Amino acid sequence: MEDSPKGYKYLFSPFVKSPAQGEDVYKYLNARSLKDSGPTKVAVFAEKTDWGKELGAYGRITLPSMGYEIVDYEEYALGPKTIQT
Repeated sequence: MEDSPKGYKYLFSPFVKSPAQGEDVYKYLNARSLKDSGPTKVAVFAEKTDWGKELGAYGRITLPSMGYEIVDYEEYALGPKTIQT
């Protein structure tokens, strides 16, 4: 895996992650950012679904132990689905 470009201040990841994938994201950030005084505060936006609740609970437990402060935790409802014909 190559180093990420320098100069970015934030990372937004709108993609659904399993707990294992989520852990890998923060391990990557720790290896690249925290050692260089990178971001230590995160906001979590979780779906109001069983999947979102699982990932949100994972984040609330795991992120502080990895050196991150959760500064905001919000849940959102999925919007109406568009049916294409």
